[in-house]
Amino acid sequence: MRVHPKMIYATLRWVCVLYLVPIGYLVSVFRYHRWLDGESLAWMASFLKTDLIEKAIDIWAVVWFVLFCFLFCYRMRDYYIWKRRLDDNIPITFGKEAKIFYDVCWKMGIPAGKVSLERNVLIQIPMIFGIEHPCVILPERKYNSTELRMILHHELSHYKHKDLWFKQLTVWISIVHSTNLVTYFLLNHVNLWSECMADALALESSGNLHNAKPYFHNILHLVPDEHTAGKEKYIFSALFEREDTLQRRIQFMKVYQKMKFAGKIVTMALTAAFICMTTTTAFAASKGVSDLHSDLYQYTEETADATVAEDGMIEYHCDIEDLNTEGLEIIYHDEFDEPIYNIQATFGPYGETWTCKPNTRHISGPINLPKNNSIINASSTVVPNNKNYKLGVMDNSGHATYVRGQGAAAHNFTGLSKGNYRVFVQNDYTDGTTLTAVVGYSYYYDYDGPLYN
Repeated sequence: MRVHPKMIYATLRWVCVLYLVPIGYLVSVFRYHRWLDGESLAWMASFLKTDLIEKAIDIWAVVWFVLFCFLFCYRMRDYYIWKRRLDDNIPITFGKEAKIFYDVCWKMGIPAGKVSLERNVLIQIPMIFGIEHPCVILPERKYNSTELRMILHHELSHYKHKDLWFKQLTVWISIVHSTNLVTYFLLNHVNLWSECMADALALESSGNLHNAKPYFHNILHLVPDEHTAGKEKYIFSALFEREDTLQRRIQFMKVYQKMKFAGKIVTMALTAAFICMTTTTAFAASKGVSDLHSDLYQYTEETADATVAEDGMIEYHCDIEDLNTEGLEIIYHDEFDEPIYNIQATFGPYGETWTCKPNTRHISGPINLPKNNSIINASSTVVPNNKNYKLGVMDNSGHATYVRGQGAAAHNFTGLSKGNYRVFVQNDYTDGTTLTAVVGYSYYYDYDGPLYN
C-alpha cells in the first residue's frame, strides 16, 4: 500500500472518520438504549458500589480537560500568529507570475478566483494558506518560469486534494483525543503523505512524472540554509518543511515511478479490503460488547427479590410495571375453552404457539384459581434456543413472578393465592430477534370437596 499515495491518503482519511464517529457508542445506543437510560431503580442500585471507579474517571476527565484546553489554546495561538504574519500579503494580479499562475490553474482544472496568488516578505518558503479563502504565498524573491511552475503545481495540488481541510481535521482529532498518543503519529503521517501526494500530482500534471530529479533539485535550491531544520505546521502546506521528510518523499517517488497500472489496481483492492475490514471489525466488536452488556444489565435488574425454587430455578418477584421497557408492546391472547372436571383438581394442559416479536410481552387468557396455595405449571419451547426470555405468571394486583429460560423451560409457580392469573412470555431483545414460543400450562390445587360448577 505504500506505493500509491492516493490509496494511503484514502486510508488515512478513513482512519480519521473512525476517530470522529463513535461506532461502539452508536451501536449501543441504537440497539440497547433501554438498558442505558437508567430509569430502573434496580439497574441503578447495581452501580452503587462503583464510587472508586467514578472517582478515577473524574480524575481522568480533569486530566483530559486540561490537555484539551492546553492544546486548543496552543493551536489557536499558532494560527493567529501566522494569520497576523500573513495579513500583510501583497496580491499578485498581473505580470509574468500571475500569467503562469492562471495557466497552471487552467491545466489543473481549478476555476478562476478560487485561489489567489500573493507575496509576503516575512516567509522563506512558498506555501498555501487559508481554508475559506486559500491563497498561494510566495517569498520576496525572483523565480524563473521553471521554478515558478514547479511551485504552483505543488501548492495547487494541496488545494485539489483539500489538504488544508484534512490537516485541520487531524489537528482537531488530536485535540479531542488528547490522551491518545496514537493521534500524534496520525498527524505526522497525514503531513508526510499529503506532501507525497502533492509531489505525485504535481509531477503528473506537469508531465514530469518520470523526470523527478530536477523537481526535487529545485526544491533544495529554493530552501534557505537556515530553514533545513524547520518545524512542521498543520495550518498551511509548504513546499519544504523538514529535511528528513524530504528524503522520504524522494524515496517514495522512486518507488512510485516504477509502479505499473496492475499494481495500482491491486493496491486499490487492498485498500478497499482494509477499509471494509476495519469498519466491520469495529462494528462487530461493538455489537459483541453491547450484547454482553445487555445481558449483564438484564441480570442486574433481576437481582432484587429473587429466590431459589425447589427445582433449582431462580424466581424473580416484582411489580408488573418493573418489567415494562420503553416501547414494550403487550399482546393479549384469548381465553382457552376449559372443560369442567368434577372428579379431579388438575386442569389442562392448555397450549398454543406465540410469535414474540422484539420488545413484546405475550399474555395468556385468565386462569381462575378457586383456592389458595394453588400451583400453575408453565412450560415453553422457544426458538432460537440460544436466546433468553422470561416465562412467568401475573395476577390482577399488579404482581409478577417469573423465571428466565433458553430453549425449553418448565417451572411450577407454587403458593399462589385465590384469584385470576395469566401466563406470559416476554422477549426483551430490540435487535430484530423474533422468538417463536410454544407455550403450555396446567394448574391444580388441594382438593377437599366437590368442585365448583
